[in-house]
Amino acid sequence: MPQPAPVPPPVPAVPQPSTTPVSPQVPPLPPPGGPHQPTTTAHDTEWFEDPVASYMPIGGNVPQREWSIRTVIGESLRSGSDSRKALSRLEYFLLMFPPNQLATIVTLTSEHLIGLHKDPTTPGDIKDPTTPGEILKLFGVLILITRYEFSSRASLWSNTAPTKYQPAPSFGRTGMARHRFDSIWAAICFSRQPGVRPQHLSSEAYRWLLVDGFVDAFNSYRETNFFPSDLMDRDRRYFITSASSLQPGRAYSRTRWQQVSEVRNAEPERVNLQIPQPEAAELYFSACGMIDRHNCCRQDDLQLEKKLGTLDWSMRVNTTLLGMCIVDTWYAYSQCTKTKEKQKDFYSFLAEELIDNKYDSVGPGSRRRNRTQDAQEAQNRMMMSNNGLPTCGYGPHITPTKRRRISKGVVTKSLHQGKCRVCKKKTTFVCSVCKEENEDNAQHGKETWICMNKQGQTCFSDHVTDEH
Repeated sequence: MPQPAPVPPPVPAVPQPSTTPVSPQVPPLPPPGGPHQPTTTAHDTEWFEDPVASYMPIGGNVPQREWSIRTVIGESLRSGSDSRKALSRLEYFLLMFPPNQLATIVTLTSEHLIGLHKDPTTPGDIKDPTTPGEILKLFGVLILITRYEFSSRASLWSNTAPTKYQPAPSFGRTGMARHRFDSIWAAICFSRQPGVRPQHLSSEAYRWLLVDGFVDAFNSYRETNFFPSDLMDRDRRYFITSASSLQPGRAYSRTRWQQVSEVRNAEPERVNLQIPQPEAAELYFSACGMIDRHNCCRQDDLQLEKKLGTLDWSMRVNTTLLGMCIVDTWYAYSQCTKTKEKQKDFYSFLAEELIDNKYDSVGPGSRRRNRTQDAQEAQNRMMMSNNGLPTCGYGPHITPTKRRRISKGVVTKSLHQGKCRVCKKKTTFVCSVCKEENEDNAQHGKETWICMNKQGQTCFSDHVTDEH
């Protein structure tokens, strides 16, 4: 009997592609009123912990924002935009400093100068009202003070060299006398404060009026003319981010000294610390550390608060704000011009431009007055030698030697004598130009002895003709 043919196995059905679009998987929201409790509540808003959604990237890439500074004529300064150095350091400082604040300082300081010196016997140059140019000169002198080491601020106006190889500061050459500097420094005011506390103000708010005006002018000016104008720091904080995610980012790596061994008084070792952080924190901290670099420049390089010690808390805060403007000037100048100038050299050059500013040379009648002042200042500078000591004239001339005769180990009052370079006779006079050119021995080195023109002698004229 024939066997039946085997039945072939069933062919599996091939699934047909579906034409219905597949929606992305979205993590389910916590059920309302369920057991899922809010993690925290802030400003009447409940915040829930969602470990799934927090690891999903949102917002896409964060674009880098380019900074810019708007000038008074509407132009924008950016990185490398002033490579030809069309703007001076003084002009960069005026871009950083609020212009309305400069006018406020002039007005309030002038009022204090008049009020602090009501004694009719007080010299007029001490109690005279100040000007914007003089305030800028004061700022230049303040920066110049930070470039010196001194025990007493009054010694900076001395024309006597403290040591043989250290020149005299001679701050009188700046055009601001010491008594005028002390008078303005005692009367300077940055913000207006009423003489009597209003009843609606607390004592604390009334005290802060000495600073609030400067702070408000600083913030409003930066908000209007600086882009971006955000401020970030390194305080511990909670993040509410509209970009990135909580996916593991690059670890925060730093090398620090730590005492690894548990033995008492063990030597510390260099340890590499790896601190994990999410991508959102990595993105934030990649830029917020700039504020610490700014503080280091202000405190370690400029040292305005360190060199200008004060017991007045408001003066300390206002000096800090002034230091911030000066450091911002360095950052703006270095980034816009791409200069290789060192930061400490920049402060010296900025002080020079602030001291020699022509801010007040605007208006009828001021040009002639300033020309006269410039001529007088130039003549005063020519009457000073390279070592800061006053001279008897300017240009090549003969001057008495500063050396004294030593007899039996005792310094006498008589001047030291030397042989004239021309006639070989003894004299106590030297050539001023030759003396200053001897940089290695500014006061007591080898000097060029020249006779004074007496009885028809022509030693000095012959020396000038041959040497100068």
